[in-house]
Amino acid sequence: MINQFSLQVDLTDNGTEIFKNFLFDIAHCRSTFTMGSRIEEAFSSIRSFVKDQPVFVLCSGGVDSSVCAALLTRALPSEQVKIVSIDNGFLRQNECIEIRQTLSQFAEVNYIDAGQRFAQAKTFVRAKTTSTNESSGNTQRRTSVSSNFLSLYDADVLLEETLPLNEETDPEHKRKIIGDTFVKVVQEFLRDNNFTFDDIILAQGTLRPDLIESASHLASQSGHADAIKTHHNDSPMVRELRKRNRVIEPLKDFHKDEVRKIGLTLGLSPEVIHRHPFPGPGLAIRILCADEPYMPNELFAQTSTLLRTIVTYSTMVEKQYALLPTLDKIFTENEKILLKTLTSPDQHDYTSVVLPVILSVMLI
Repeated sequence: MINQFSLQVDLTDNGTEIFKNFLFDIAHCRSTFTMGSRIEEAFSSIRSFVKDQPVFVLCSGGVDSSVCAALLTRALPSEQVKIVSIDNGFLRQNECIEIRQTLSQFAEVNYIDAGQRFAQAKTFVRAKTTSTNESSGNTQRRTSVSSNFLSLYDADVLLEETLPLNEETDPEHKRKIIGDTFVKVVQEFLRDNNFTFDDIILAQGTLRPDLIESASHLASQSGHADAIKTHHNDSPMVRELRKRNRVIEPLKDFHKDEVRKIGLTLGLSPEVIHRHPFPGPGLAIRILCADEPYMPNELFAQTSTLLRTIVTYSTMVEKQYALLPTLDKIFTENEKILLKTLTSPDQHDYTSVVLPVILSVMLI
C-alpha cells in the first residue's frame, strides 16, 4: 500500500510547523501572500479568460463545485453564469434537494435527473495490451475505434468499450464512465438550449490534487507522471475540452483546506463547507474491493443518513432531529454524553473525515 504524506491536511501531525520551518527558516520566504489576494487573483483570472461568454458551472454539490460557483457569480454578472446540477443517481438520501437549495443562493439552478442514464452509461478506454480483448470472467468487452469528437484518443488507437456503470467493477473504468457521462449529459443539455461547447465556457471545481492524482499535464509538465486515479473532472472528454479552451477551473491551483477557507470568506455556510465529501461520483467508486457489480439495497440511503446523524450528534440534539429516538435505542446515556462532547462545535469537524471511512467499511 502506498501512503501519501500530505502536509497540508489537518490530520497530519505538525504539518503546519514543517511548512513554516521550511518556508521561513530554510527558504527565508515572507508571509505576505493572503487568502484575500488569492481570491482577487481568481476574480481577475476568471474575467480575463471568460470575457463576455456565457459560463455553465457543472456542480456535483460538493464543497469544491459550490465554492467554484460562488467565485464565478462574484466575479461575473449574475446573468452570465448558469448552474447545472446533474443528479447522477448516486447521491445520498435527499441530497439532491439540499444541493439545489445550496446552489440557488448563487444563481438559477438547472437541475437534470440523469440517474438512469448514468447507471447504463459506458465509455471507451485504452484496450489492454494482451493477446485477447476479453475482460476477466465470461463478459466480452467490445473493441472499437472511437470516432467521438470529444475523445482524447487518436483515431488509430485501439479502444475497448467498458461495461455499463452498474455492472462495472474496475474503479478506474467507473471514474472515466462517470466523467465522460457528465460531459455527454451537459452536451445534450446545451443542444436542447441551442448552445454548443463552442458557444460557452464550462466551469468545474477541479483542485490541484485532482490534477496531480490524474497525472494531468496541467500538474505534470513533463507528461511522464503515473496516474494514481482518474478524477471524474479530468476524464478524456474533459481533457479534450481543455485543449479547445472551453473549460475554466478557478480552483485548479488550490488544495482542499484552502478551498474551504475561500468558501467561508465568500460567505458560504459552515454546513456546506464542512459537509462530508464524495457527493455521487465518489460514492459510486468507493467500493474498491468488490469482485462483482455493487447494487445498493433500499436501506443504504437511510443508513447513510443515520450515520451522518451520529457524526453530527451535538448539532442534531440542539435541532431536535427526527432520528434521535432511533439513537436512543442504540446508545446508553453515558455513550450519548460522550458522543455529544466529541461532536460539539468546538471539537474537530468529523463529518468530512470519519463518515466516508464508516461508509466504506460498512459497504465492503
